[in-house]
Amino acid sequence: AVCILQFAVDEVRLQAGNSTLVALTDIEFQEYMARYGNLPESMFTLFMCITGGIDWVESYTPLKKISGVLAFLFAGYICFSTL
Repeated sequence: AVCILQFAVDEVRLQAGNSTLVALTDIEFQEYMARYGNLPESMFTLFMCITGGIDWVESYTPLKKISGVLAFLFAGYICFSTL
């Protein structure tokens, strides 16, 4: 959770500083912040993904738009946690 959160925050900061890199719309950014805005939210989102509270694809989509590496880390976490 910490690794995913830190990477995601760094990517959003990078994109905020360079308008040509922006990958999220305002609505997507709000959804992203609701799921990954701080460490407790990130941990709860990851917990819900592996316990069936929410479909993991819903949490994967905003990460994929930010970074392929971040999406890969998330998918790896889901695989490791559920297999």
